Amino acid sequence: MLKVQVAVSQFVLMIVNCVQLLVLGKICSDCPSHCKTCMSGTSCTETGCDTDYSRTSSGSCTPDCTANCQTCAIPATCDKCNAGYFESSNTCLNCPSNCDTCTSGTACNPTGCKTGYAYSSSSCTPICASNCNACTTPGTCTTCRNGYILTDAKKCEYSGSESGSGGETGTTCPSRCVSCTSSACEQCADGYALFNNNKECNACPSGSYAQDSICKPCPTGCPKCVSDSDCKEGGSNVAAIVGGIVGGAVVLTVIIVVAIKKKAILGLKNAFTSRSSTYQLTYNHNSRSQSPNYSHA
Repeated sequence: MLKVQVAVSQFVLMIVNCVQLLVLGKICSDCPSHCKTCMSGTSCTETGCDTDYSRTSSGSCTPDCTANCQTCAIPATCDKCNAGYFESSNTCLNCPSNCDTCTSGTACNPTGCKTGYAYSSSSCTPICASNCNACTTPGTCTTCRNGYILTDAKKCEYSGSESGSGGETGTTCPSRCVSCTSSACEQCADGYALFNNNKECNACPSGSYAQDSICKPCPTGCPKCVSDSDCKEGGSNVAAIVGGIVGGAVVLTVIIVVAIKKKAILGLKNAFTSRSSTYQLTYNHNSRSQSPNYSHA
């Protein structure tokens, strides 16, 4: 009843204003939509909008949407919800965590994740830093990659080439170890091998070198090397010399064999030629001896 009385009073006030304007020789024009009193055809007064409508900065009146709604055509409804909400029966409900656009409270859109998060199985997971294995938010790491240490600020810092961090616990590995568990080292830094039941990483003794965290023997006659083909002490690269000697021996052997074969073939050829000549001479002699002797009567 009160609303009706207010509406009637406003209508009467409008009629009175129009009559006054007509008396003054002016014409009444329509206010903007959903506006009861206005200063022009495009700008409503501060309190001139209809019930359930609010005045914008430009002077127009827009409907009062439901909570967390971005746009609506009718008051108390919603056509489009704010980021992080989805519309259900004119009501805006929360999307899953870290999701801006979704189809339900449990399924985020594939392109709807917030900045710093990636879509995975209908949810949004944080994109961890490059040196972080797992994180709760893009800037908060819980476990670091091997070779990095988790700081009190939940960041992963490079531990240096001779130490690392445990992939599961984030605790510091033994010196010169780049990958470890809580009880043992799994991989040593380059140039070091596992010792003491895989609890330490040390340099290999003289005459050996480290490869895949294991000590392997240097080539024969080489007291210090970095690989089986790279001798660092002993006057020269033993492996290279041995390889050269072996290669040269093989080549020399081939040359000798070829020479022997050629000599054998030449000998056979000469023998065959000699026998052929002897046979020819014998044949000629026998032919002359057996020629018929003809006499003239």
